[in-house]
Amino acid sequence: ENLISISNNINNKHEVLYESTITRSTIYLLGRYNKYSRDIPQSPWIIDDERKGRYSVEEIINDAIHNIIQSKVCRLHGCGREDIDVRCLGNGRPFVLELIDCIHEASPENLLKITQYIKDKQGLNMLGDIDISNLIKVNKTTWENMQNVAEEKKKAYSCLVWSDGIITLDKLKQLEQMSSSLTGISIDEEGRRCLEIIQKTPLRVLHRRSLISRKRYIYDINTILINPHFFIMKLITSAGAYVKEFVHGDIGRTEPSISAILDSQTDILQLDVIGLFDQFDGGYDHDEFINNYNNNTSNDTNALSW
Repeated sequence: ENLISISNNINNKHEVLYESTITRSTIYLLGRYNKYSRDIPQSPWIIDDERKGRYSVEEIINDAIHNIIQSKVCRLHGCGREDIDVRCLGNGRPFVLELIDCIHEASPENLLKITQYIKDKQGLNMLGDIDISNLIKVNKTTWENMQNVAEEKKKAYSCLVWSDGIITLDKLKQLEQMSSSLTGISIDEEGRRCLEIIQKTPLRVLHRRSLISRKRYIYDINTILINPHFFIMKLITSAGAYVKEFVHGDIGRTEPSISAILDSQTDILQLDVIGLFDQFDGGYDHDEFINNYNNNTSNDTNALSW
């Protein structure tokens, strides 16, 4: 009755204006990306107002997301990251996309459209810098879990190595035996034979990381001699190992290093991630991966597409 009385007293000439805001729950997508370019960082990299790289993996994926489901904000959270000059091949790196206020639903059909948009080299991916796969909708727990395991998983790498001194097949054989699952000179926490190294925080990241020494493991080195001064090396490392420093030694901050083992100044000319070992869809198993790359590429000097 009071409401009726109040409404009767309102002058009908007055208008009441309403403003409403509609938001949608945050959507999380899990997938894997491959990066084929050596000048594309994972996320936008700007130093002193100067952009490093043409675009980033995040921006290229964001372009596809905007065109298909039109999210207001798209954030990429990678399970670790590679350097800007390192390609990510093989099974790709897991990532979670955090999508805020999407206009369209992240339906299976739209996820396929996003994947195809990138595969077709549309938008910012016109040069085919990246590819994505295994894109599915997940909950926030998956993202939180990814942050916890990012620095706990093994990775496989392939690199082109230069040596100042002459390299022989015998020297490379000795290097392989030091990390072999049968003849490795060290044993990790799981009882697997390997090569144990100690790495002080590399000089190139010392400005943003604490100065400490870290124990890391190198597994199953596999080499291909190109000529007396160049060889291809594939290896598996424990999480957090710095491969570039393992090769050149970082002026003695990584022990032992390839330089020390071969008794020659060495350096990496090109580096690729070729496999990540994780529990997400598409992740590799250590022994399965070893069998695959040993059987398929052990005698192929073009296997890395340098």
